Order: sequence, then C-alpha cells, then structure tokens
Amino acid sequence: LAEGDVVDATVNTIIVAVSAATLTMILALTSAWIISRRRGAGRAALDVITFLPHALPGVIIGIALTFVFVQPPMQRLELFGTVWIIVLGLTVSYIAFGSRTMIGAFSQLHQEMEEAGRASGARWPVIMRRIVLPLVLPSFISGWIWVASHALRNFSIPLMLSTRESQVLSVLMWDTWEDGQPGQTTALGVMLIIALAILTIGGRLLVVRLSGQQET
Repeated sequence: LAEGDVVDATVNTIIVAVSAATLTMILALTSAWIISRRRGAGRAALDVITFLPHALPGVIIGIALTFVFVQPPMQRLELFGTVWIIVLGLTVSYIAFGSRTMIGAFSQLHQEMEEAGRASGARWPVIMRRIVLPLVLPSFISGWIWVASHALRNFSIPLMLSTRESQVLSVLMWDTWEDGQPGQTTALGVMLIIALAILTIGGRLLVVRLSGQQET
C-alpha cells in the first residue's frame, strides 16, 4: 500500500465495483418490472436484450465499447480511458444476471399490492418506493453483492478498457506477474480475497437480517 500504483488501483477498483453493481441493479430493477408487469412485443424484446449479453465474452464487450467510444459521435463523451467505461462494460456483462434476479423477485410479489396502491391514489414512484422496493430489497441487495464481487475480480473487460490512469487491481496483478514479481502479485491477490470475503459475508448477513424482518 506504500506504492502509488497500488493505492490508485485500489481506489479505482472500489469505484468500479460499487458503481457497476449499483447501475446494473437499478437497470435490472426497472427492466424486470417492465418485463413482469407489462404486456406486448416490447416486453419480449426487452427480455431478449437484457439476456443477450450473457452470451458475449468479456473481450468482445471490451472491443465493442472501444470501437463505440473512440469514434464520433460518442467520442465527445470522453469515456475511453476512464473508469466509467469499465463500469459500463461490466454493467453490460452482468445485466442478464441482475434482471433474472429481479424477475424472480417480482414473480413472488403479487400485482394486487401495486393495484391497491394505485386504488389508494398513489403514483408509480410512490408505489415503487413505499411498496415494491421494501419487499424486493433482499433480492436487490443479493444481486448487488453478486455483481460487486464479480466486478472486483473481473479481468477481461478491465484489461481491454483500462489505461494507466484507470487501472484496477486485477489488471495490476497481471502486470506485476508479467514483470516477474510473484510476491507482489500474491500480496495483491490476498488483498482481493479479503475484500471479497468482507463483502460477501457482510452482505449475506444483511440479507438474512432483512429477510428475517420481513418474515416477522
């Protein structure tokens, strides 16, 4: 941790994991509600679109985003070379899992609860915030933890999209191994394992607690 590259990579990794998990699950929540509650061709098309990235390797996603954001008009956003393009790539990669997690949660939540909210005069944002979200929160948090833990250790997408300024721990481990520094690579791996253990165990305890509160 005394080395600047390690500190920068650690900060970038935390930003990427938290941002990718949050963005993925927000999009998954919205798309899952539409897929579960709406009817028509648009619903089926959205279902296919959210599941399609599951069939794409991370390298392909990285190459595709590179071509998109290094050419006009998307070049004007100046995302390439930043951590945010990595966040976008991981979101594309994990949206399939997030949407399936939330679709499963919505399938256990009867639509009559939302209809009761509308009958009481509540609008859609209030219904989502006061009725739907509290009931699907354990599934939302479980999906968030899954995406965040996978984003922490993902290698292929950051390798394709990162630069020196946006390097994450998994890519830094690759560089140190290639430079003939197995000791530093191992130390970085231990750091990553500890971070993943804290995230998964702490998140699991939170989900169990929330589930227990709902049952009572």
